[in-house]
Amino acid sequence: MLKAEGRETARLWTSPEDWGDPGPALDRWIDMAAKALARATLAATAVVDFEVAIIDGWMPRPVRARLVESVRQAIGLLDS
Repeated sequence: MLKAEGRETARLWTSPEDWGDPGPALDRWIDMAAKALARATLAATAVVDFEVAIIDGWMPRPVRARLVESVRQAIGLLDS
């Protein structure tokens, strides 16, 4: 998304704890990723009964926290 906007992307790979300000592209990515992770998590629980899903990755902690909260919300919408 950043590349499509003509923005530099190297910082995402070289600085996992500080992405700077990706702007609205980050919001869109979190929304898309959260919806996909929610669907994948619910699909996986249809096969394996597990109590928790761990979301981790090469991203700053605040981004991961936002992603986790967005996944929680998305699962709540799918599960109702």
